[in-house]
Amino acid sequence: MSQEREDMRKRVLAGVFLLSFFALTGWLIFVAFKAENFPLGSPLPALHYRTEAGRETLQSHDILKLMLVHFHSECEHCQYELELFDQNLPALSGTRIVLLTFEVDFFEKDKKQTWPSLAAAANVTWGVVDKGEFVDRFGIGVTPAIFIFDKTDTLRSKIVGEAKLEKILSELKKIPGGPER
Repeated sequence: MSQEREDMRKRVLAGVFLLSFFALTGWLIFVAFKAENFPLGSPLPALHYRTEAGRETLQSHDILKLMLVHFHSECEHCQYELELFDQNLPALSGTRIVLLTFEVDFFEKDKKQTWPSLAAAANVTWGVVDKGEFVDRFGIGVTPAIFIFDKTDTLRSKIVGEAKLEKILSELKKIPGGPER
């Protein structure tokens, strides 16, 4: 009787293992072939965010390209990116830069003063955005993330994670009217 019980236990465990294996494999295939949330060529989505002056909506700016940067002030990779922009702001002329964070207290703690050139630049806008709305529109909640739109408000480049200035400038140069270095 105990041999039958042991055989039955092995069969059940083998069945559970196979079922788990097929479920995991199916899930991995689904994720691998799932359509990207915000692919290149997507139009600029309407996104509401708060600035020091009040509520704004991400919108077209026919004169300049748009570089949207999602960051967190305490993320060391984001700090690196913002420091690059702060030190090399002239290389980004001709580009409207919108810097967005989820940090609700960002303006109250006056964190943008960490990057004085960016804080004073006319082509830079700082904002606080609702995390759910941002993830809904862009499909990404990680930082840093950079989205580059052309003058027709079409997504031309997406960089997730820390990137060198040369990479960002090369992406901007691919767009007609991009910054020349």
